[in-house]
Amino acid sequence: MPLHTEFHAIVDGTSGDTYLQPVKASFLHSSFTASGSVVRLNAGNGHDIELNVSLDRARIEQTLHETHMDDEMKAMGMWDEWANGKRGRAK
Repeated sequence: MPLHTEFHAIVDGTSGDTYLQPVKASFLHSSFTASGSVVRLNAGNGHDIELNVSLDRARIEQTLHETHMDDEMKAMGMWDEWANGKRGRAK
């Protein structure tokens, strides 16, 4: 499934830290905007990845259905909690 993005990245040439401000993306029938960063941890062992995405619950449910992840959630016994607002953000 294609994910189309348009973004502006700022890269620190000394550390390699990368900041994405903003990311405009479209996936299936949903469009959203995100921002985030990939920053090297102080000890130099790995990176901290932060991604902030805002997408309403209806779009999330639609995306879960279109990617068949709703079936996986049902198989793992997680769907009822999602549908009742006990998992994820409240309705």
